[in-house]
Amino acid sequence: SMDGSKLAMNNFALQQHGHKPVAWQTLTVGINHLDLGSSTAQLGDVTLHGLDIDARRLKNGKIDLVNLAKPSPPAKGKQAASPSWHWSVAHLVIDGSSFALTDPTLPAKRGSIRVDADKFGIDGISDDMHKPIKLDLSGGMGHGKFKVDGQLKPEPLDADLRVVATKLNVAPFASLVQVPLNVNLDSALLSANGRISYRDHKPQPLMDYRGRMLLSRVRVQDKVTGDDFLRWNSLALNGMKLRMGGTAPTIDIGGIALGDFYARVIINANGRINLQDVISNPAQAPVSVTRAQAGPAPALGVPSPPEKESSRTPGGGTATTSASTSPPTAIHIGQITLASGNLNYTDNFIKPNYTANITQLAGKIGAFGTDTSGTPADVTLQGELDDNSPVNIQGTINPLTPMAFLDIKATAQDVELTHLTPYSGKYAGYPITKGRLTMDVHYQLDQNKLNADNHIVLNQLTFGDRMEGPGISHLPVKLAVALLKDSNGNIDIHVPVSGSLNDPEFSLGGVIWQAFVNLLKRAVTSPFRLLASIGGGGSNQDLDYVEFAPGSAVLDAQAKDKLAHVVDVLDKKTDLKLDITGRVDPSVDEQGLRSVTVDDMVQKEEADDIGTAAATAAPVKPGTDDYNKYLTKAYKHAKFKKPHDLIGLTKSQPPNEMVKMMEANVTVDPDALRHLAERRADAVRQYLHGKIADNRVFVLAPKLDAKGIDDKGKTTRDDFGLHM
Repeated sequence: SMDGSKLAMNNFALQQHGHKPVAWQTLTVGINHLDLGSSTAQLGDVTLHGLDIDARRLKNGKIDLVNLAKPSPPAKGKQAASPSWHWSVAHLVIDGSSFALTDPTLPAKRGSIRVDADKFGIDGISDDMHKPIKLDLSGGMGHGKFKVDGQLKPEPLDADLRVVATKLNVAPFASLVQVPLNVNLDSALLSANGRISYRDHKPQPLMDYRGRMLLSRVRVQDKVTGDDFLRWNSLALNGMKLRMGGTAPTIDIGGIALGDFYARVIINANGRINLQDVISNPAQAPVSVTRAQAGPAPALGVPSPPEKESSRTPGGGTATTSASTSPPTAIHIGQITLASGNLNYTDNFIKPNYTANITQLAGKIGAFGTDTSGTPADVTLQGELDDNSPVNIQGTINPLTPMAFLDIKATAQDVELTHLTPYSGKYAGYPITKGRLTMDVHYQLDQNKLNADNHIVLNQLTFGDRMEGPGISHLPVKLAVALLKDSNGNIDIHVPVSGSLNDPEFSLGGVIWQAFVNLLKRAVTSPFRLLASIGGGGSNQDLDYVEFAPGSAVLDAQAKDKLAHVVDVLDKKTDLKLDITGRVDPSVDEQGLRSVTVDDMVQKEEADDIGTAAATAAPVKPGTDDYNKYLTKAYKHAKFKKPHDLIGLTKSQPPNEMVKMMEANVTVDPDALRHLAERRADAVRQYLHGKIADNRVFVLAPKLDAKGIDDKGKTTRDDFGLHM
């Protein structure tokens, strides 16, 4: 028995392979009770000063200190003595000490973790792992400080601790992460003030944290080049309530503030985005995430999420483990605030490359969460494109379920369009040589139904010469520009978009792009309707054609009124030329041509009788006595076999019978129909002569059927087109 005694062991050092894994300056032990017979040791105050633990990670990933604790094997033939000691320490103090872990395979900056123990007070340590231990730990890491106090019970682990940390450099802890990365965490300072509790529990332990946290001066660098990939000055999380285990995990954060941040985003030539390469593939050489990659898409990319874990049941089926059936995490964020952001974006997928630098990114996102029944978050974001063009986004959205509901408006002002030449070249076939863009878009999504309006104003948009090359599409952009420009050089258009997310082929970007493509194609197929749809006026709605009566090539008053509007458009759009396509519809024009031909024969009889001028001024009308008089003459002069009376004279017939027989004997063949279509085109050409320069009017080959007509107009018509 050594009751009431004190022991001291000073200047201790343990040597191993050229370094000292464990050493201390002074150790004093107050012994309250020591009984070797009963294997009992009750210690009072134990003070350890200048403790220096220098652990190293071995190549196999283990820590060398583990080897020091290995028990010696018992001698052959002897049973190892194993007395069951009962011990306790009333109060342990460790001060002026440090604990270090070094990974020699990493640079010193990232491979060394050092925790300083300014003063660690631990009460109630014993061999009884079920008894609680009281902690009061004060220390630091580099220039940072921490304080942890509270109590914990080792078995089963049950801890309730208050944690206060100020600017702890946690970057070296990234070396403990086992996931292979193509980036390095160069710096990260952690400050926190909160309470954490942890309790062993089946099937999952329970963990709870309440408080606030600040991650500052974070810099993530490309492991290959050393360039910055991601950085920010401060990320503050306030009002945190995190709970894991039990029922559904919950994350409740009162507010998140991100300030002075930068991110590098690249779409590589192979179409792969650099974010996919943050996690490295051990089977491949390291990949840069801040500079362009060449070559084909990697054969092996980011590891895909593991399938649901399952284990074979004795019956041969599969049973899903608890990990795969755990309830989804419930998340609620009170507010997100952004300030002084910078997004550096490069698209190397197209040639030449496109780069955009979004600066001064700032704004707020209101409260949102996984509970979709709540009110969506208000969003207000501002920024500048290339430090020149203001961008503004506002509306409502739930960032965690953005496709459940959104109502977003966005504006961008005076964007230099020449920067978009790589896109216009690849997808439209022409480079942009001049122009600015202002856009005002509005997207609404509710119940999986999208409605969007894209209001775009293009100022002085000018395209260069046609580009050729593999994969280049050619759209009629030059014609569309000439068509849509107003007298001030502006193009002001609305492109409405709608769609359903229930459609597996739905893609927001794809739907919008297709809407623009359709708009451009209408410059060729329905130029005047396009003019009307973008605000050219209702009078332009059906200027794509003029109608004729069946069988006729005469312009009526309505047709001439339309043509007056066509002339007005062409006067304003001096770069454009008019195409005229005469056409017929045999199902209507065959009979129409018969009727018109007979009527022409009647009118000719009148002209022969009273003179062309008088007949033109007052043509006879069907059903009148004069008409029937001239009809009878036309019938007699018509060269076809007519019924005769008993003495051989032409038999008199009622007017309707004469018309019927005359129509039946009109020759209506493909040539006659073609000639009708040509005469219809010529009627318009004649009308325009003297009003529009002849070298701006072109007559195209006629169309001899009604195919392709998709409007409500007559099929007996001339179609109009515009070209450069």
